[in-house]
Amino acid sequence: MAKYITLVGFMFFSLTCGGGGSGGDSSSLGLILALGGVSTSSSSASTSQAQYNLVYNYNSVTVGTSFTIKVNVYTTGQNVEEDVYLSTDYTISDQDTFLQKITIDGSKTGEQSFSVTIPCGTSTSSYSYGYIGLKKKNASNSATIYAATSTSCDYVAFTTTLTTTTAGVGGTVNFNASVSSGKNSVTADVYIQNSYTSSAYTYTYKKAGSVTIQTSPSTQSFSVTIPSDSSLVAPTSAKVALYINQTGNSVMSGNTFSYTNTPPVNVSPSGTLSYQYFPIGTNNRIDYTSGSVLPARGITVQLLDSLDTVLSSTKTNNSGAYSFSSVSVSGTFKIRMVAELKSTSAPIMDITVRNATAGSTVGSIYTVSSSSVTASTCTSSCTVNVTATHPSSATNASNASGPFAILDVVKRGVDKVLTVDGSTTFPTLSIKTNSSTDGSYFTQSSSTCGTGVPNCIVLLGDEFSDPDHFDKAVIAHEFTHYLEGALSRSDSIGGAHSTNDHLEPRVAYGEGLGNAMGGIINDSKDYRDSTSSGGFSFDLETGTHTTKGFYSESSVQSVIWDLYDSSSDSKNSQTDSLSMTFAQIWAAVTSLKTVDSITHFHEFAKSLKAANSGSVADITAIMAMESIATDEASETNVSSVASAGGAASHTCTGGSSGYAYTPLIQSVTADTGDLTGLNSSQFCGLTSYANNKLFGSRFYKITPASSGTLSVAVTDTQTDQESIVVFLTRRGVTVSGSDISIPSASVGTITRTFSVTSGNIYILEIRTYNRCIQGLQSSGCYTNSGIGEYAVNINLP
Repeated sequence: MAKYITLVGFMFFSLTCGGGGSGGDSSSLGLILALGGVSTSSSSASTSQAQYNLVYNYNSVTVGTSFTIKVNVYTTGQNVEEDVYLSTDYTISDQDTFLQKITIDGSKTGEQSFSVTIPCGTSTSSYSYGYIGLKKKNASNSATIYAATSTSCDYVAFTTTLTTTTAGVGGTVNFNASVSSGKNSVTADVYIQNSYTSSAYTYTYKKAGSVTIQTSPSTQSFSVTIPSDSSLVAPTSAKVALYINQTGNSVMSGNTFSYTNTPPVNVSPSGTLSYQYFPIGTNNRIDYTSGSVLPARGITVQLLDSLDTVLSSTKTNNSGAYSFSSVSVSGTFKIRMVAELKSTSAPIMDITVRNATAGSTVGSIYTVSSSSVTASTCTSSCTVNVTATHPSSATNASNASGPFAILDVVKRGVDKVLTVDGSTTFPTLSIKTNSSTDGSYFTQSSSTCGTGVPNCIVLLGDEFSDPDHFDKAVIAHEFTHYLEGALSRSDSIGGAHSTNDHLEPRVAYGEGLGNAMGGIINDSKDYRDSTSSGGFSFDLETGTHTTKGFYSESSVQSVIWDLYDSSSDSKNSQTDSLSMTFAQIWAAVTSLKTVDSITHFHEFAKSLKAANSGSVADITAIMAMESIATDEASETNVSSVASAGGAASHTCTGGSSGYAYTPLIQSVTADTGDLTGLNSSQFCGLTSYANNKLFGSRFYKITPASSGTLSVAVTDTQTDQESIVVFLTRRGVTVSGSDISIPSASVGTITRTFSVTSGNIYILEIRTYNRCIQGLQSSGCYTNSGIGEYAVNINLP
């Protein structure tokens, strides 16, 4: 996650632009030093609702100011890229103006200086105050900004207006100018503006080019084309302005003014869209020196006019090729590749990769555009290729290829599903990633995905820490969670998990399925997750895990991979001699959408065997390779794993081995007396802890014979350290009024009633949250942390 620091040692500084020509003006600007900020091809930041650190406000910084940023590095670390912005406040917004990028050398300590200039011609609006801020990524830096010099920005505004109604982008403006005094010729930047006031700094404009005006009272003629990327020119009010970067001259405008319009033509461009991909090296770091160029398959392609208006859209094929035919364009056009898979007819999908972090902001879709192409050169045909590139080293500033690498893995997953059902509808999915994302996960929370977005994947994007843009297995894993939630069903409660954990059955199945599909989607047995310091990897075929059973994500992934792959191996006196199709495996996955039980491995295996009766023996053998019983009922005494695992596999102290988990889900068809049992706190595992480990929940299957009111009473019989929470669900959906709880260290009874329907099957879950988990984070577990005792009384209608 992004970290922030406070800047120290600041001073006020005031610099006023020189008043040459007719428009010298003093407007106040904010100056922002943004560490690790998102860099775009435009001159303004677009990361709305994020904030810079507020440091200090100041006044009177104007166009033409040159200043020095001095940064003190108090701790060493990796290099840090920083974006310098102008801002009216400390909130990142579209009004901020990007000035330049600086890189702090993390290997050095002490002061480092950088020169920054606010260029003549910078649009400044009407700022009355500003802020200096620092948004930090990796190094522990503090910065001081000092004023240096002020450069004169002489301004000349022509008083003649382009009144022709045909004025527009791509046309040519003809004008006269002369230098009436001074010793040197004048190099002037020419701008087209869409409005003019008496102030030189209160209009919007676009640079059209530069001209050199010789020192002479004689009038000189110039022609400048309105730039193709200008969106500022209004046909009835466009004007020409000159910014002169030299003092000592007086420039006068002439009275000859004309405009030549460029008529539209039909263009037919074609080409290939691609992206740079970088592999994970042997050290589990991204190898930025070994990139390759791959086709951007199935993505949206747009043909834009010079105002960036979309004139036509299409999609690339599996080779990344696209083509347009006879699109009417005036002046110039561009080709834009868009990081989205979108279709409004079967198969319907709307999958985008966006520049956003977890939160309510939806974010903008990543795009890459070609340079401008003159329309008249493409009247019959022309080739315009676009490649999303990446430098040969880690960067958060110009990673154009990352979003398209992500989307290509998703495309593989989509294609796998479409081999089973070509008319599948994929619910809207937003993939949010940038250098400030807080993790890699799938969620359906609107507070994370943004308003109106039902599904989102958040992916880590900081290339100086843990980027997942090129981690194909991680992307496929998270996309599987989306597929499971959108097209099947997931009852997983999530939480921390790792290779040798003893997981709650729903979590073990969901994470194991994600890992296996990470291999199946990419057709690779190597699961690799890179970090900048060296990540981790494992082999789905061989594995190195020691925890085996239906409660192990590693066992689940191994079984599902062995069901799919064509290799044969032997473990636990059993041999893998089966190679099933993706369609067979996917059918079993999607069948869980309507199961009355919880979604866990044995439900998957039961469905797989039922649909493939000729392979039951082979499926059972592969399950036995991972010490998974033939079926759910054959898991006779799950509590034995507590003692069999040994003390090292249970990080909590003072706990018992837990109750006999027989059966996995207990059936209730009539009123019960008290159901009393010992519920082990959590099987915390070797490498992670959370409230999602084996023995953390006990399940009861309830089938009422009559419709009416179901009453559930839960009594905590001990003053120990556990909290008890109760859920009632129907096919994964929580029944209204569910979720009752008894806090820790309390004795008491809570009763809740539910409206139920005869013949329906409901799952009652009693989940124990033990203070052992908190103890692991502080001073250790409590002595009675292994026991959670309660009584349950169920009355059916």
